[in-house]
Amino acid sequence: MDYKILGTDHQTVKIRLYPNEYIIAEPGALVYMENGIHMEAFAGEGRLFSKVTGMLKRSIAGESVFLVKFINKVDIPRELMMTGSFLSKIIPIKKDEFPEGIICQKGAFMAGTSGTDVTYTVVKKTLTGLFGGEGFVLQKVKTDDTAFISASGTVYSIDLNGTIKVEAGCLVAFDPSIEFSVELLSLKSALFGGEGLFLATLSGTGRVIIQSTSEKKTSNIMYAGCPYRDK
Repeated sequence: MDYKILGTDHQTVKIRLYPNEYIIAEPGALVYMENGIHMEAFAGEGRLFSKVTGMLKRSIAGESVFLVKFINKVDIPRELMMTGSFLSKIIPIKKDEFPEGIICQKGAFMAGTSGTDVTYTVVKKTLTGLFGGEGFVLQKVKTDDTAFISASGTVYSIDLNGTIKVEAGCLVAFDPSIEFSVELLSLKSALFGGEGLFLATLSGTGRVIIQSTSEKKTSNIMYAGCPYRDK
């Protein structure tokens, strides 16, 4: 598989599949595909039990039960294009950079090569689950080659060695080795500091990916500026 990420504010990824290669993707990610590529519902790799378990986990997490599989069934390379759901910046996740996978905000996964596994990790601390901005469930994406996740606004990668505090909605993804929790700010800081009551705290060594805004924030700004919102 070859790929090229295109665009600036709302990016797309153009993917070239060689004969018999396939990728999996979230429903709705497709922009176009060339003749010779076939698409079908995909419940996951492995035995029936693991497929059913994966479908149940996706349902509980509020995601689509099935992924979509795109496979090149002709003898020449074929291309397709994909994009995220909302003003997306596309981030490639490569096996050599993230051998143990990566923990993402729910809904970040967009597509991945064969051998990509999308599972869900439960936030164990009650406070973190309630106020971490992403509920009790986060995605874990692990790939044998390359996967793609989406973010919003300006994307910045941090090589963490210590502790960092991030506004919860600006956190995109982090290494599984990093500890994720939520810090309760004082009422004074919340009222006069211009921030919310809670910040995500990440501690340890590894990669952290953040975004300058979130889908929710952007939607709220667009809604506030809509002249017909009260009609």
